Amino acid sequence: MSDQIQVTDTNDGVATQVANPRRATLRTFMAAAFGLLVAVNAALPAIIDFLHAIEDAVVVPPWAYAAANGVAVVAAALIALVTRILALPSVNGWVEQWVPWLAPIAPTDGKHAAD
Repeated sequence: MSDQIQVTDTNDGVATQVANPRRATLRTFMAAAFGLLVAVNAALPAIIDFLHAIEDAVVVPPWAYAAANGVAVVAAALIALVTRILALPSVNGWVEQWVPWLAPIAPTDGKHAAD
C-alpha cells in the first residue's frame, strides 16, 4: 500500500495511525463492525421478546435482522471514516495542538513518560 510507512528511529514520533492510515482504518472498521454486530444480534431477540410481552400480536418482519445488521455495518463504516480523517497528518497536527489529550502520541515536552 502506497501510504504505509515503516517506523524507524528517524520517524519514531510518528503515530502508527498517521504512518499507516489504511491499516488503522481497516482495524477500526473490523473492531466496530464486530462489536456492533454482536450487540445488535444480542439485543434484537430481547427487544422482540419485550414487544411480544407487551402485545402478543406484534409481528416483527423477517427483514428486521437484515436491516439492523445493515445499520450496524453503516455505523462501523462511519466510525472508520472518522478514523481515516483523524489519521490525516494535518488533522493529527491540529489535534496535537488544540486537544492534546486526544492525540495518538502524548506530547513529551522533553520529559520521559516515567518522570
